[in-house]
Amino acid sequence: MNDVLIYNIKTIYTNNNLPPVKGGLMKDINEIYDAFILVKDGIIEKIGQGDYKKYQNHKVKMFDANNSILIPGLIDSHTHLVFGGSREHEFAKKIAGVDYLEILKQGGGILSTVKATQEA
Repeated sequence: MNDVLIYNIKTIYTNNNLPPVKGGLMKDINEIYDAFILVKDGIIEKIGQGDYKKYQNHKVKMFDANNSILIPGLIDSHTHLVFGGSREHEFAKKIAGVDYLEILKQGGGILSTVKATQEA
């Protein structure tokens, strides 16, 4: 597999903690300016700041980020063909550390979108 070097990144926003991250730890964000990312064999090996050229070689595929801002991928672990309702209002509660069962007791959680889907 080819190694990849993404350079010329204006800012990378990433969490200071190893996953899984939840609750108040989700607010612990690191800002890395003038950054680069080195990927080896499909795994991020280094997130660095400043001079990236020492990682540049004939095996590394180079990608210029054009002074972009990078954030971690926000990935939904599953998908649905169609569903009703929305749960975005729960996001702030999750960041504040409210556990899922408490959100469920407050009328949120999966049951709220199941109900909305049935009503649709």
